[in-house]
Amino acid sequence: ELMIEDGFTNVVNLAGGILAWAQEIDPSMPSY
Repeated sequence: ELMIEDGFTNVVNLAGGILAWAQEIDPSMPSY
Protein backbone atom coordinates (compact mmCIF):
# COMPACT_ATOMS: atom_id res chain seq x y z
CA GLU A 1 0.00 0.00 0.00
CA LEU A 2 2.81 2.40 0.81
CA MET A 3 4.45 1.82 -2.57
CA ILE A 4 1.16 2.40 -4.38
CA GLU A 5 0.72 5.64 -2.43
CA ASP A 6 4.22 6.66 -3.55
CA GLY A 7 3.23 6.27 -7.20
CA PHE A 8 4.40 2.75 -8.01
CA THR A 9 1.96 1.04 -10.39
CA ASN A 10 3.32 -2.50 -10.83
CA VAL A 11 3.19 -3.70 -7.21
CA VAL A 12 2.63 -7.31 -6.18
CA ASN A 13 2.55 -9.06 -2.82
CA LEU A 14 5.15 -11.81 -2.50
CA ALA A 15 3.48 -13.74 0.29
CA GLY A 16 5.89 -16.46 1.29
CA GLY A 17 8.88 -14.59 -0.05
CA ILE A 18 11.19 -15.48 -2.91
CA LEU A 19 11.03 -19.22 -2.16
CA ALA A 20 7.26 -19.32 -2.62
CA TRP A 21 7.63 -17.32 -5.83
CA ALA A 22 10.24 -19.75 -7.13
CA GLN A 23 8.03 -22.76 -6.38
CA GLU A 24 4.98 -21.27 -8.11
CA ILE A 25 6.46 -19.18 -10.93
CA ASP A 26 9.90 -20.60 -11.74
CA PRO A 27 10.46 -24.12 -10.36
CA SER A 28 13.79 -24.29 -12.23
CA MET A 29 15.20 -21.62 -9.90
CA PRO A 30 17.57 -23.31 -7.43
CA SER A 31 16.69 -22.99 -3.76
CA TYR A 32 18.50 -24.09 -0.65
